[in-house]
Amino acid sequence: MPRESPTAFTGTYCESYYDPADANALDDDPELQAWMTEAIAAQVIDFPAPSTLRNVSDLADLMAHIGFIVSVAQHTVNTNELLTGSGVLPFHTSALWQPVHEQKGVHDVVPFLPKFDAALATIDLCARFSRPKFVGTNRTLLHMFEGEELMRRSNPAVRAANEAFMKTISAQSNVVSGRATVSDGLSQGRPFLWQIMDPDVIPWNVAI
Repeated sequence: MPRESPTAFTGTYCESYYDPADANALDDDPELQAWMTEAIAAQVIDFPAPSTLRNVSDLADLMAHIGFIVSVAQHTVNTNELLTGSGVLPFHTSALWQPVHEQKGVHDVVPFLPKFDAALATIDLCARFSRPKFVGTNRTLLHMFEGEELMRRSNPAVRAANEAFMKTISAQSNVVSGRATVSDGLSQGRPFLWQIMDPDVIPWNVAI
């Protein structure tokens, strides 16, 4: 997903709530200030403090980044591609079962793959999580900002920003879902279809 897409929405949303021309807009919001004070108490991550989050644009970037972490990043690692995307592909981290050769010229990748017991364990794990995905529903990333109450309470500019976001993300979905193999049997030079990040598809274990 292009990072500019959620940032464009959060920018419009924040500007509908705060006046960008008001230098004290964020300082005058006690709830926002309390949130930052609570968030930085643990000092685990580099979370903005009241002294560093100074304008509406900064807040929009922060919201977009949080949205990326809790939705896009989580979506990517849980798109139910465990078997085809990680467990058996040669030289993938979880498929390496002996040290990587230090010189080029390896012609047989089989010794690097899991042995029988490990392969069964991988298949068992994948089978437990292998359930139908949600495709084209309002649970996917395409609809991440389209909450009924949020849209109802938002101004026309925010609703238009959501429509623009959905249009951009829908185009990205069409690109990913439209990938296919060509005459040489490859897709993007790979011997498999890389469709792990379709924003209009979400695995059941993320959507529940």
